[in-house]
Amino acid sequence: MNDDYRNDLSQTLEFLRHQLSRAIVDVRHELHQVYLVTIGTAYPEVRTVILRSVDWEANSIAFHTDSRSKKFVELSQNVKTSFLGYSHKKKYQIRFRGRTILNYNNEVAKESWQRLSVASRRCYLVSSPGSSLEEAGSGLNQETSSADLQLQSTEIGFNHFAVVTFVIEEIEWLLLARDGHRRALYKFGEGQKKPIDQTWLCP
Repeated sequence: MNDDYRNDLSQTLEFLRHQLSRAIVDVRHELHQVYLVTIGTAYPEVRTVILRSVDWEANSIAFHTDSRSKKFVELSQNVKTSFLGYSHKKKYQIRFRGRTILNYNNEVAKESWQRLSVASRRCYLVSSPGSSLEEAGSGLNQETSSADLQLQSTEIGFNHFAVVTFVIEEIEWLLLARDGHRRALYKFGEGQKKPIDQTWLCP
């Protein structure tokens, strides 16, 4: 796709979706990791999450988390959240606003869990995320940190595993360009692929 997409709202949205779809499978893509914002008890919270899947028919993206984490608790209390991504190569910022669906101990979680490697499952075998440690450490014990850890020995980690589905309600895009910046806003109905409203904004 050439740079003509920058002056066409529909082509810009197609470009952004293409970039996100690529980011799911390409760990080197700049949108493979995005920033999630939640409402904490004392401060707004932000952290990096890894995009795991997209479903453009349902207009949603998903990531994994530990059900014992603060982010899971915060999303349980307020399903509204935002994401932020930035491409240094292409000089654009993309912001998502929407609501989350927490998939814990259900079929969505089970299906995703079955696809995880031992290395990925190991993340859910630690002591509770954010809990205090007496000294620097991974939170894993001798057995779970072993290089010989077998897949069947990781099944207990499913008790802590969750898939967060983020249903997109708005996408806001900002491009920084020498010949003139661009900014666009897309609004969506509940789980709808096609925007119910799209407009250019002053950068």
